[in-house]
Amino acid sequence: MASVTFKLNGKEVVADNSKTILQVARDNGVDIPTLCYDPRLPPYGSCLVCVVEVRNMGRTLMSCTTPVGEGMDIWTDSESALKARKSALEMLLSNHYADCRGPCYVKQDVDSPGAINFMKRYVADLEYDRLGTPEIVPSNGKKVAIVGGGPSGLTCGYYLRQQGFEVTILDMQPKLGGMLRYGIPEYRLPQAVLDKEVAQLVSGGIQVRTGAKLGVDFTLDSLKAEGFDAIYLALGSWVAKGMGLENENHPHILPGIVFLEGVKRNGPPELKGNVAIVGGGNTAIDAARTALRCGADKVTVLYRRTRTEMPADDIEVEDAIEEGVEFAYLTAPNKVVTEGDKLLGLECYLMELGEPDASGRRKPEKVKGSEFLFKADWVVSAIGQDQDLSGLKNQTLGEIKTTKWNSIEADPETLLTSVEG
Repeated sequence: MASVTFKLNGKEVVADNSKTILQVARDNGVDIPTLCYDPRLPPYGSCLVCVVEVRNMGRTLMSCTTPVGEGMDIWTDSESALKARKSALEMLLSNHYADCRGPCYVKQDVDSPGAINFMKRYVADLEYDRLGTPEIVPSNGKKVAIVGGGPSGLTCGYYLRQQGFEVTILDMQPKLGGMLRYGIPEYRLPQAVLDKEVAQLVSGGIQVRTGAKLGVDFTLDSLKAEGFDAIYLALGSWVAKGMGLENENHPHILPGIVFLEGVKRNGPPELKGNVAIVGGGNTAIDAARTALRCGADKVTVLYRRTRTEMPADDIEVEDAIEEGVEFAYLTAPNKVVTEGDKLLGLECYLMELGEPDASGRRKPEKVKGSEFLFKADWVVSAIGQDQDLSGLKNQTLGEIKTTKWNSIEADPETLLTSVEG
């Protein structure tokens, strides 16, 4: 260990080079925001909120994992650092399923945090049978239509009904629950538990219309014509993102959410041979474990970064490994390989992590000349999902503005769209 001299927000500082930028900043009374940092644990660097600008290096770095170095010119609240933090937060919130994990989530040793999450789940299961039917709150004369019967729509409907609003939930699926019912495997969320909770939420007087798809069976105009005073949009993200590969419409290449929904609605298909899962999130892990249950001989998850950067819950990854799922890290598909109508597999590249991008996350880059054939009889693509906004088009209400990411544009304070009501 040695002392190094550098600048922190324009002020010369001397510190031990075994310390990180975050530690030295705090030692000098400079606050750098972070979500995942805990001084009791090894730095993980997953939230990317602690990035700072190292001006003489021309880039942003994660302060919780980067040691201070000789001659660094560190700025903690520069324009580029603030922009990178904003991008990191937007990325976290853009596809967020309340899967932040505190120390209380995982049960550890004696005298360490207990798994409060699981204990609350157990107590809630015991209590549900004694809840009874909620009191029917008198109507306040206002009607609200909720488009989408998943977690967001059900929650909104429950609380509006408790305030006296007359609520109708419309959903395209045969039963309410959204992704909980058609995207989460049975081994993770039993249907009997979901049925019980949905029934409890709607039993306070909520009207339900299933098998009703926006833009096909009704429109925003028709809801207004029915006399609804407000419309709440809880559409979910049911469109799987493509891999951008030629021939990925091969019948043995399945989008992750389509695969999981098909299993829930039609029962498990028969998957023989090797199955490759492309992606690193919870959908990818769900698809991998489900593929094993559908009879696959071997299931491998291909992820273009390392286990450290994988967004899937650690507990899900560990369970998948115990069940026999294999993982190929730093591996990314380049093209689909076929022979006639037969799928042979994916031509893949090996990857390496390069310099951090604007968000502070190290960008995966192809290793030249590393192409190889990953043999697979089936491929499941689970690299993200988008919203289907085609049903928002209407004749008289006006156009609901959308973002460049094909999501609904809404006021950050009120969550109102560009169309009144």
